[in-house]
Amino acid sequence: MGGVFKSTNGGTSWTQYHFGDVKDLEIHPDSSNVLYCANGHPWGDANNGIYKSTNSGVTWTQLSTGLPAGSTHGRLELSISPTSPSTVYAGYSQTISAGAAFLGMYRTTNGGSTWSLQSSSPNMYNAQGWYNLVCQVHPTDANQVWSCGLDAYKSTDGGVNWTRMTIWTYSEGNSQYAHADHHALAYMPGNPNTILIGTDGGLFKSTNGGTGWSALNTGLVTYQYYAICNDALQPNVAYGGTQDNGTNKYNNSTIHTRVLGGDGAYCNVDFTNSNVVYAGTQRGSHYKSTNGGSSFSAIQTGITGQGAVTRA
Repeated sequence: MGGVFKSTNGGTSWTQYHFGDVKDLEIHPDSSNVLYCANGHPWGDANNGIYKSTNSGVTWTQLSTGLPAGSTHGRLELSISPTSPSTVYAGYSQTISAGAAFLGMYRTTNGGSTWSLQSSSPNMYNAQGWYNLVCQVHPTDANQVWSCGLDAYKSTDGGVNWTRMTIWTYSEGNSQYAHADHHALAYMPGNPNTILIGTDGGLFKSTNGGTGWSALNTGLVTYQYYAICNDALQPNVAYGGTQDNGTNKYNNSTIHTRVLGGDGAYCNVDFTNSNVVYAGTQRGSHYKSTNGGSSFSAIQTGITGQGAVTRA
């Protein structure tokens, strides 16, 4: 059961005041009585949409003028302009069955009474709007808004036109590189040129309004390993497949070296030859290295369909 719950005693007990698959909850910057929430079941639902409360969350009214019907969209995220709180943005994803792409950026300038579609492209979410979706307005400029999914995009004209500010396919040393799949964006208080984004690959920081980025992940132990394997001939060597951070090699060092990209999976090393390494990625793709993980080539011939990668 989803919804909006409220506690008035510091969390000792809770009361539910709104129902549905709530993906976001935003509070008016000048009045805690005014709240917005976003119902966003990823497969679409008649109750999907934006709701507003003017009595601290006790009762809610669905906002509909200018917005898509609940059954036609999936997840959505909201952002209220801190300096112009009548301006609210809403980033909508398609339903999963429709492709989970970017459905549209909507905006109201009258506190939700009416909404307008600002744009329906480019497809920032790729096919992952159910998973990675960010909508964040600038702290002092109500016309500047960010929309993130696979990469981060910035608009300076109220969400009408967009500029791609991160490119996940670039090398990690490139100033425009940030890991794919964005889940959060925050401005440093008092300095909106400093921006932090949270991705499947950790934290990235810009000090120039998003033009360039640097990683802040040294010392963070955040890899999620699906599986690991040891080299039978070299006890200090191991490989592991991680969630969206590839297959990594450990060689008796604090640094784990990424040897294959994508979502890692099961991997193994030939028991008689340390140069021969097998690894997998998402959707059941298989790869082989004959040089100890320095490079890999696909070994998919004869394998059809998609599925999990396992090892014997």
